[in-house]
Amino acid sequence: MTESNIKESQKSLSNKIYKTRKARIIFSDELKSQHSFYEGLMTYYTVMIIVFSLLESVISIENFSLYILILSIALGFFTLFIQSQKFLERHLDLKKHYIDLENIYFNLNVIETPTKDAIEKINREYTDALNSHENHSSIHYLKAQYNISDISFPDKIKVWFYNLKSYLFRFALIIFPFFVPKLIIWVKLIFIEKS
Repeated sequence: MTESNIKESQKSLSNKIYKTRKARIIFSDELKSQHSFYEGLMTYYTVMIIVFSLLESVISIENFSLYILILSIALGFFTLFIQSQKFLERHLDLKKHYIDLENIYFNLNVIETPTKDAIEKINREYTDALNSHENHSSIHYLKAQYNISDISFPDKIKVWFYNLKSYLFRFALIIFPFFVPKLIIWVKLIFIEKS
């Protein structure tokens, strides 16, 4: 390998490590955000259940106990979902991983006169680090690319759509308690009153 090829290999590996690290940071931040959101959502649903339970004891409203039951089931579902997804543990593992990648990136870039063996050694460290941690999805890589440089318009649409889908899903979970009474009335009209 010539010196220019070795320099090119160093630069290529450096770019790859940098982009992977950025994608892992984005994925890690997303996991932390999901953990915080679902923790807040559980608190929100708990408060709603308490408020509606207090209202039910004071005011007699038809199907109110069914409404509270549906919210309680939703709260149970979110609790189980958060526990099974382990958002916080995964975030912390990825955080450690992207710090490890930063060290590998630094070690690669401080080599003034790179050799083939030195580049291969760092490439093995990089590969070992990748194999020992959860991988990010292609959307996280696109988001990293979006933050680093210009990406194609179709890729921008993918990133925008992913973000929009995430925001709409969160919004739907927040307004869900306000639509449960309408859902109960709708189900009652369709299934019970037809009988």
